[in-house]
Amino acid sequence: FCVCDRWFSSLPGPTFPNRYYALAGTSRGYVQDPDVNDPAPVDLKIVFDYMPKGSWSTYFHDTATLWLFKTHRDVFNRRTTRKFAEFRKHAMNGTLPSVSWIDPYFYVVSDRSNDDHPPSDIRKAQRFVAEVYNLLWESPTWNKTMLVIFYDEHGGFYDHVVPPEAPDEFPKLARYGVRVPAIVVSPWVAEQSVSHTVFDHTSLLKTILLRFCRQPDGSIPSLSLRTDAANDLSCLLTEDTPRRGEPIRHLVTEPSFEFH
Repeated sequence: FCVCDRWFSSLPGPTFPNRYYALAGTSRGYVQDPDVNDPAPVDLKIVFDYMPKGSWSTYFHDTATLWLFKTHRDVFNRRTTRKFAEFRKHAMNGTLPSVSWIDPYFYVVSDRSNDDHPPSDIRKAQRFVAEVYNLLWESPTWNKTMLVIFYDEHGGFYDHVVPPEAPDEFPKLARYGVRVPAIVVSPWVAEQSVSHTVFDHTSLLKTILLRFCRQPDGSIPSLSLRTDAANDLSCLLTEDTPRRGEPIRHLVTEPSFEFH
């Protein structure tokens, strides 16, 4: 499908501020991970607050990114945050909502982590990605699906590409962070393509707003300067007819080791 080689993290910082950007379009100046006793220090509206009721859901394993936001801590009463087992069911039944956010087992929470976070076993993360892809490939709604696989930040790896400047309400954050891996999977994406368009996590928000949140006059809600300026992902949907693709049949298995 499509590899995005100019997808930057939203700020040169750690996990949680980048996840604020990924759902709210801003971290409101926060550049550090919050205290574990107060995981939701930022009172922000997120993109889902602008979507029609029942049109979105988050699926999680042990912890949901949604819980970073104060207005979404009491999520179970809203039935918008579900365990990943329900994603399997909804994908196979063709009953997924318009937008689904999927969280893995996180390294900082679970010894079963499949989030590619060191020192986790990366094979578990890749099996997880393969499972999500296969579920969507087999789903009745495959022909209108876009799966975006991306990482909140870069983990400290060196990169020769200098992050460009970016509009932001906070001058100290007016620059993207280091590039992160990003793959866009869809039957409408060209086979084995590479996009050089500059994206960041707010590109997801821009895509959702344009597709699902247009006002009667054609305008979309403004989450932040960063989101207003972001490139959306529709430019990647270049195919005239949907491609079927192939399932991932050969999942990585865990080898056995003997030490002497």
